[in-house]
Amino acid sequence: MMTMTNDNFQKTNKKVRITFGGWDGKSYNGEAVNLTAYTNPSFPEKLFVRTRKSDKGQVTIVYHEVLDTIHKVSGEKTVTVFTYFCL
Repeated sequence: MMTMTNDNFQKTNKKVRITFGGWDGKSYNGEAVNLTAYTNPSFPEKLFVRTRKSDKGQVTIVYHEVLDTIHKVSGEKTVTVFTYFCL
């Protein structure tokens, strides 16, 4: 996982269908979700999706890199954690 000092991710109008492959605590069989795609000028060849969690006033934004790896059960694209920010 990469540590970044600023949030240079830019929201796009594109949606991407991915699976978290179980590490989100629900998609163990590769169930997919459609999320907004993000780009980052420092990594123009990569595509990202974002999740956001709020817990006791602490907000964590996590960017996940969309991989070319396909989930073996569902056939959906998988992701890996790329970086996160705490607000």
